[in-house]
Amino acid sequence: MTYTLLYAEQTSANPFNRGLLLNAGYAYLSDVMKNACSYVYLHDVDMLTESTLAYGNFSKTAVVHAATNASQFDYKLPYPSYVGGVLGVPPSVFKLVDGFSNCFWGWGAEDDDFYNRLIQKRQSVYRTQHARIISLSANHTDRVSPEYHRNLNLLQKKLACTSGLADARRYLRNMTKNVASSTCDDDVCTVKVYSEFMYERTHAKRSGRQ
Repeated sequence: MTYTLLYAEQTSANPFNRGLLLNAGYAYLSDVMKNACSYVYLHDVDMLTESTLAYGNFSKTAVVHAATNASQFDYKLPYPSYVGGVLGVPPSVFKLVDGFSNCFWGWGAEDDDFYNRLIQKRQSVYRTQHARIISLSANHTDRVSPEYHRNLNLLQKKLACTSGLADARRYLRNMTKNVASSTCDDDVCTVKVYSEFMYERTHAKRSGRQ
């Protein structure tokens, strides 16, 4: 099996936006590197697999949640729609649901919105029942932040803007303005993404809809 590791980092002082980084990573892989990958794992850097079972034998046409049993949740699924941490997605499905929303600034809720996008497009999620994940960042203090509660409000009231993968692809086309740097060493690549323009664009949309 051949693979490429791509690290997507956010360089600006804006609140962390996991959805934007996952979109930007996929867009960079497919549009800039021209990597015609057959499958993509969206993998948080603070989660480590205890075995290769997390990436076991399954259909590459399936959406696979490999962090079903994570240490931060006592190796139990925290709630039925949880798809955070480590998620395998066929490129065709990622494009079908337009990736993640770019509108969740700060920690939380972007993965729940992605689950809703999957369900809306009639995509089911397969869960690896025997894989175990070690969570290096078990305590998210951001749960008490204003941004987290704003994200929950967006999710619960279905206010998340439609900005997704397509927006991120357009955004990355201006490499000199929106990408701080990008490097590749063999099969390991890093792309550092500015977020100012997207912050202004999606924050304005989001504030206008609240």
